[in-house]
Amino acid sequence: CYHLFSGKRHEEMEDFRAPELLRSPLEDVCLHTAHLLMHRQRVWQGTGTSGIASWLARAPQPPEAVAVKNAVELLKVLGALTPAGDISRLGVKFANLPVSVCMARTVVWGVLLGCLDPVITVLSASSG
Repeated sequence: CYHLFSGKRHEEMEDFRAPELLRSPLEDVCLHTAHLLMHRQRVWQGTGTSGIASWLARAPQPPEAVAVKNAVELLKVLGALTPAGDISRLGVKFANLPVSVCMARTVVWGVLLGCLDPVITVLSASSG
């Protein structure tokens, strides 16, 4: 794909984009990391799992530790993680939905309360 830019605009552009890990909502990254760690533990029994923060810290350009801690705390509040930091059954459901964690929780409540159609309409309008 080719694009034409003015010289001035080209000088203002960054040489490289930030990694996807740093551009994505950290709650989603932490939730999917917990989900993958759960599967890793199941496949390789005996290796155990390191925490979400230590796993993400191994990335070439890791997110800030405080931001990871805040995202994990939010996931615990939403019920996606247990108090010990493991993924809950609800968190597995959230991870399997192609929406953000907060929207996934709303979708699950919409299913439980029998009002999924209006919930999806509101979420679609709010997501842009």
